[in-house]
Amino acid sequence: MNFLNADVDAELLTLFREIFAKAQHGSPTEPNGLDRTLWSTLQETGLSRLTGSEAAGGSAGTVADGAAMLHAAGYSAARVPVGEHDLLAGWLAETADVTISGLATAASTDSHRSAVIPWARFADTAMVLASTPGSHELMVFDTSGCDITAGANLAGEPRDAVSLPAVPVHAVTVGPEVADEFWFRTALLKSALIAGGLARVLDMCIEHVTTRVQFGKPIAALQAVQHLVVDIAAQVRLTEAAVEHAARQVANGWSAQPARFAVATARSVAGHAATVAVRNGHQVHGAIGTTTEHRLHEFTTRLLAWRGEGGSTAEWDGKVDDLVSAGVGVRLWDLITEGG
Repeated sequence: MNFLNADVDAELLTLFREIFAKAQHGSPTEPNGLDRTLWSTLQETGLSRLTGSEAAGGSAGTVADGAAMLHAAGYSAARVPVGEHDLLAGWLAETADVTISGLATAASTDSHRSAVIPWARFADTAMVLASTPGSHELMVFDTSGCDITAGANLAGEPRDAVSLPAVPVHAVTVGPEVADEFWFRTALLKSALIAGGLARVLDMCIEHVTTRVQFGKPIAALQAVQHLVVDIAAQVRLTEAAVEHAARQVANGWSAQPARFAVATARSVAGHAATVAVRNGHQVHGAIGTTTEHRLHEFTTRLLAWRGEGGSTAEWDGKVDDLVSAGVGVRLWDLITEGG
């Protein structure tokens, strides 16, 4: 994996690979549950709050650092809410000037009474951003006081229905810019995870076509198979480039139009790439790729699930168009190239 090599310290990238590689064959505490061993390792190394400020107990890493770690998590299908805990809940906690302990998660909802919250049953704290017409309230809940009904996305990752107590532990009114940034942060989070999952599907396909022999030669010699794999490779590189650019653009803030355009573009590209990789990946593997014994489904189901979370691909396509249309005095080429 060469993702973000130019922006992230080489030793840190090596650390990501080594830590998340252990999740590839690890057994979580329960089926589709939290990999507690991996989570403990992330906490011990300071990576669970990689992008948090030192004042809030974080490691003061950059957004590029966080994206690279999410790429590694997606590549290994890690069962840990590292993005939700760090990029979302940790940021919201700093926004609300509250201290969180243990595992935290976050969600946005249009209700003050309920929300679908990722990893809620395993979390100690839930940060909930309730947005109603003309009002945005950030609420902090102790999950031990919540009524939680276990749920899951297509990949079996926890997406739990939570009935919220009438009185949160803490609540503060925030501006619409916080709600907007939450969605763009979620978009970058999913884009980086998808980029990692795409890279893993590509590696699995390359390994399969070079070792699977049919009619006396590897199936990689078949032109049709080559085209399928090359299409995946192109989507991997395109998505990684888009996420890299987005991570650079938001380094100085999330509100500028070029930054939001870059994030929306990355999310759009990642969504379309996931479609191609899932289709081609299963065509390359044939029947074996549909079995529970083969690991391909662990990554393709995640790609499909992440593709639809935090807004659909079509919605982010529309967001890209809206940002371009709203760019009075800003040329499309400038949006694409600004910031390198």
